[in-house]
Amino acid sequence: MSRRSGGRRAKPKPKTEGSKLAVLYARVSSRTQENEGFSIPAQLKLLRDYAAGKGIVIVEEFVEAESAKKAGRKRFKAMLQFLEQRPAIRNLLVEKTDRLYRNIPDFAKLDEVDGLRIHLVKESRVIDDKNSASNFQHGLQVLLARQFVDNLREESAKGLDAKAALGMWPRRAPTGYRTERGPRGKNRIVPDSTTGPLVRSLFEKYATGSISLTQLADWAFAAGLRSFRGRRVQRSRIHQILTNRIYAGQFLWKERLVEGIHDPLVSLELWEKAQGRLLDRSSGQHAKGRREFSYSGLIRCGHCDCMLVAEIKKERYIYYHCSRARRRCPGPYTREEKLDEKFAQLLASLRFDEEVLAWVVGGLRDSHAGAVRFREEAVGRLQENVSRLERRLDRLYADMIDGLIDAAQHRRLSERAREELIRVQVEIEGHRAADHAHVDDGVRLLELAQRAEQLFLTQELQEKRKLLNLVVSNSVWRHDELTVELRKPFDVLRKTVLALKSPVQGAAPGSLNFPGRTFELAHKDSNLD
Repeated sequence: MSRRSGGRRAKPKPKTEGSKLAVLYARVSSRTQENEGFSIPAQLKLLRDYAAGKGIVIVEEFVEAESAKKAGRKRFKAMLQFLEQRPAIRNLLVEKTDRLYRNIPDFAKLDEVDGLRIHLVKESRVIDDKNSASNFQHGLQVLLARQFVDNLREESAKGLDAKAALGMWPRRAPTGYRTERGPRGKNRIVPDSTTGPLVRSLFEKYATGSISLTQLADWAFAAGLRSFRGRRVQRSRIHQILTNRIYAGQFLWKERLVEGIHDPLVSLELWEKAQGRLLDRSSGQHAKGRREFSYSGLIRCGHCDCMLVAEIKKERYIYYHCSRARRRCPGPYTREEKLDEKFAQLLASLRFDEEVLAWVVGGLRDSHAGAVRFREEAVGRLQENVSRLERRLDRLYADMIDGLIDAAQHRRLSERAREELIRVQVEIEGHRAADHAHVDDGVRLLELAQRAEQLFLTQELQEKRKLLNLVVSNSVWRHDELTVELRKPFDVLRKTVLALKSPVQGAAPGSLNFPGRTFELAHKDSNLD
């Protein structure tokens, strides 16, 4: 008998099932939040505890401090690549929807990962291909999260508009000025003793007509004028300075000329003289305005993937045809009325009944509480930043009095802190003024779907294009048929509406359940019926 036969055979280590493997994603919206330790450790603990309780093995963790308002986060991209290369890992753990994404492109990229299950731990929900009802609500929440960010931006813009209406420049001080606190506690711009005279000299030298923009940029560099980052001021930047009305005491805000309350660096006469010099050197002609068409840039040719372009025949009929940008194309000419009919059919397919509305509103009410908490947490964090910046300003003043820094250092560091303070205060005002009624936003979104066909048929060209850009992602025309990809959540909404026309008995995976009724969701189909 061999020595091995008499011994104990070692038990093989149990293999972890692919369904139990996961990646973890945690995010804060800024480097400041990360440095001050607001939420990353709490997110990691929550997600690790959740995984342990569910028997899930975390194979990789992705952590970053970036805003989710725009696509393109580095660690988010790395996570997508990691999941694409490892088909056995199909679980993603994240605290809540807002931590993962607030923009449609990132949502669409995750949606393309086959079989991915997204565990929204704080929301106690799992998003996957089998639960279309949950996917529909989740899609709405992502769209509303995007609206939430846009709303914050709009409210912040209102604060800037109010400041501009008082004649106060609402943004960062331009080259030649610095920011200081006014008598009523409002920040305003005043001429900088160092860069102000250099900017004035730019106008005086250029108005003589004896120096070019390139030579002026060389002179500015030699004289010590630098960009905000301490770099050489380029020729294009010199041109921007010379055309900026702010140096003559005025500024343009939302296409309206405002008389500023700040002190001008140059007279209006000198500014206009510089503009005349710029016009003399410019030989370019303004391009003639081209007529806009309803579907320009919205539809691709199904034969060669070029864009469809429009032209008018007999001064009244509008036809679309392939641009033939790459090669000859067999695609025929198509009347605009035929495209109108196809898009109207598409928008009509988004209409639903009152039962669907009641079901969705119930889900959105649950998300509203999370939005309120997000606002309160954000304002709290921003107020701490305000206190921190105010303490920094006090320390800088004390350091100057004690002789630890000179007056020039104090001015430079104080300006930087005050600019950051302005940004934070504007963001706080945006949070406080923003309309966070997510339920109302969701209902309005669904009401838009109800009325989409009617609006499309009755609105002017610009409004029709806005509606299509909101609902439609990609459109292809081939053999008199329109193939369309809808944006989220309109794609799921359309499948849901189509499914409601065919009730089936019993519950099944991928079905929608309402009190007393069960509906099986239709298969993915981007072609119009």
